[in-house]
Amino acid sequence: MMKQLMIFDLDGTLIDSLPDIADAMNRALSDWGMAPRSLSEIKHFIGSGTQKLVERACDGSIPEGLLEAYRSHYDNNLLRRTTAYPGLSELLAGLKRSKLAVVTNKYQSAADRIIEELFPGVFQEVIGDGRFPRKPDPSAIYYLMEKYRLTPDQTVLIGDSRGDQATAKNAGIQFVGVAWGYDILTQAVDLDELTRQLSPDRLSRGEETI
Repeated sequence: MMKQLMIFDLDGTLIDSLPDIADAMNRALSDWGMAPRSLSEIKHFIGSGTQKLVERACDGSIPEGLLEAYRSHYDNNLLRRTTAYPGLSELLAGLKRSKLAVVTNKYQSAADRIIEELFPGVFQEVIGDGRFPRKPDPSAIYYLMEKYRLTPDQTVLIGDSRGDQATAKNAGIQFVGVAWGYDILTQAVDLDELTRQLSPDRLSRGEETI
């Protein structure tokens, strides 16, 4: 069955935001006299929302005000070095026959700004943290399917993490994992294979994807 709703994760799937997230996180830690975190560490902290990101960077206990400091630093620099992954804009341009949406655990205002700057006019809906429970809860996926009156067989989630994979499983929809993100998936595809798997002809035939 043709996939009429394609839902994308944001960080690590559509964009490489690690440099700006790490910079904001380390600025906030420095404000509190705490040691900085490496890019590798922060890469593994990403994916479960801002609260969890900061909590992990602080070894489980967030000093009062540090979360707000992180958001302030990030809001001031969130598009400084963040970029769309190469080839994603061209891929999305070829998917106009489908509804395109973003579901992310990044807070809504940041997600909106990034999508507006890097993918203007591409997505029909951007759902960030706060509107629904965070992934892997499937509530946002259910909302989108209901809004567009589409079934699980007509829906696919594209992401870079085991959390995204669990979200798709919880929602009963197809998942395609990308190989360039921040998590390690046992099965993932490069851009050429993603383009092939999301092609209308292949998806309409119901061929298996990762």
